[in-house]
Amino acid sequence: MGPLELVIVLLLVGLPLALVVMAVVLIARRANTRPCPRCGARVKQGVMLCGACGFDFSTIGAPPSHPVQ
Repeated sequence: MGPLELVIVLLLVGLPLALVVMAVVLIARRANTRPCPRCGARVKQGVMLCGACGFDFSTIGAPPSHPVQ
C-alpha cells in the first residue's frame, strides 16, 4: 500500500470517526446545561444564576412578588 492509498484510507475511516466523537462530546456537554429563559444563554445544571443576564432560576414557579394587573 502506497502513501496515497494510506492517506485515502485514513480519511475514509478517520474523518467519520472523528465526526462521531465530536458529536457525542457536544451532545454530552449540552445535556449538562439548560437555556436561560430570559436571554437563552446555556447555564450549567445546578447553577442558580445566569452568568450572562443574572436571571435567578430559583424564581421559576414562585408566585409573583407583586400583583399583576
